[in-house]
Amino acid sequence: TFTLQEYYEADEILKLRQNALKKEDADLQLEMEKLERERNLHIRELKRILNEDQSRFNNHQVLNDRYLLLMLLGKGGFSEVHKAFDLKEQRYVACKVHQLNKDWKEDKKANYIKHALREYNIHKALDHPRVVKLYDVFEIDANSFCTVLEYCDGHDLDFYLKQHKTIAEREARSIVMQVVSALKYLNEIKPPVIHYDLKPG
Repeated sequence: TFTLQEYYEADEILKLRQNALKKEDADLQLEMEKLERERNLHIRELKRILNEDQSRFNNHQVLNDRYLLLMLLGKGGFSEVHKAFDLKEQRYVACKVHQLNKDWKEDKKANYIKHALREYNIHKALDHPRVVKLYDVFEIDANSFCTVLEYCDGHDLDFYLKQHKTIAEREARSIVMQVVSALKYLNEIKPPVIHYDLKPG
């Protein structure tokens, strides 16, 4: 049988062990989250490398006698974005290579190019710190052309949110304020620009 003193001692020891286990559990949870973020980084980089290996622009060629392609940043449905170095302006840029579907009929290709050139002319005139600058556009061949954009180092918002799962309200408010600032600018210029493809990635 326990004396009252022994009971209190045992109870304190159990509480200390319980707190140590809780701390160990919290530390393990943090380590698991860190490993999950690292895993996501490795998966993303592996996909990027595989896409780069399959790209027709994977040999670090110079486009338009000016833009030295360095590495693939991302790939979408009809386009690839490469980090490049502008040999004339001596700065890093993002070259977005648009590839038309070779099976498209000529009128569909013409319509796609017309739409893209209209967007280029609108984008070229924009000047706001929260809107990526557009520097140049040129044809590569009959089925592809390139738009040259300001290079933004780091990851996109989609990746950031996936890595951090949840963010503090203060940080979320800051992000939303920056997006709203750009949208307000687009709405107030004459004629206003309607952004129909706003996404975090």
